[in-house]
Amino acid sequence: MSAADHPWKLIGALVVTAVGSGFLLALVFNWTAPAIEAHRQEAMRRAVLNVVDQAETFEAVVWVEGAWEVVPLDYNGGTRLCYRGLDSTQTVVGYAFAAQGPGFMDTIKLIYGFNPSSRTVTGMEVLDSRETPGLGDKIAKDHAFLQSFKKLSIDPRIIAAAKPSSANEVDAISGATISSEAVVSIVNQDLQWVRDRFEEPHP
Repeated sequence: MSAADHPWKLIGALVVTAVGSGFLLALVFNWTAPAIEAHRQEAMRRAVLNVVDQAETFEAVVWVEGAWEVVPLDYNGGTRLCYRGLDSTQTVVGYAFAAQGPGFMDTIKLIYGFNPSSRTVTGMEVLDSRETPGLGDKIAKDHAFLQSFKKLSIDPRIIAAAKPSSANEVDAISGATISSEAVVSIVNQDLQWVRDRFEEPHP
């Protein structure tokens, strides 16, 4: 008799296949997870040092009861994880904040540096984006756009401009204005949280 004459045999074969596939996927995930996490941490390390001017090392920090508290890099305690850049003398030279928000196509994830003394953004790097290839995806690689986020004044707020003329203006990408403005909007929105932490001097 064919398998069609014995539906339970067919169901059993499907169950065995599904269980076997699930086991194989779990095995592959467990095998690759450490490498994926190591790659993610290294990418974050490079990004923090790239966006915090003069930083040679950094430490993970969270905001607790009005002050920054140092935590392990793999901290997962529910409080927002941020990064504090240090120079060769272990002096604090700035902070890095990961943020995300809607882009033209999908969510844009980025990280930016901030210097509370000069009240400037010191750099920005896109961590993940699915913006339109050849247009919106330039937010991650357009040199003029990225350079605009160095020594960028946050007062009164950051603006995307076709021809930047002020310290708070970013050089919007031609043909990718919506994606450029989306990045600026994400940073401006996140800076509302950051400003509250630096209204007065904090450790």
